[in-house]
Amino acid sequence: ESLTFPATGRELVAAVGEHDIGAGGDRYVLAELLPDADMESFDAPAVVSERIRHPAVATAMKRVVEAAATLPDEEFGRSQHEAFERTFRALSDVDLVDDEAGVHAIADWVVDRIDERKTVPGSRDVRRQAATYCRENGYEIRNDEWLGV
Repeated sequence: ESLTFPATGRELVAAVGEHDIGAGGDRYVLAELLPDADMESFDAPAVVSERIRHPAVATAMKRVVEAAATLPDEEFGRSQHEAFERTFRALSDVDLVDDEAGVHAIADWVVDRIDERKTVPGSRDVRRQAATYCRENGYEIRNDEWLGV
């Protein structure tokens, strides 16, 4: 099926969601990595490729976007979205030896916040929580780094 861009995660999943893809040395179904929601759109195939290159980050963003999409009238703007993704990537970079535990922990925290407070937490709050997680788990985070809020 032909797909035009920009395309939402839901459109991409509907078009190719059951096809196996290689990402990060493993095999995934696209539906495992992209949100089944209209809240997020991808401008070009290269943007999709970049997202799925980091499966833990893609899975975390999928969970966050799908949770945010359940809220009525919730805005999840592009800059906030980019800040969340950058935070997950920074966590992935410092947490390589722990099998992406930090990415999963912060995604859980964000989804729990959305469920409890019925709003998406601010990007600064997510960075602060990520920095706290890192420090509590023995990772040094300097103030001049992205996570060092």
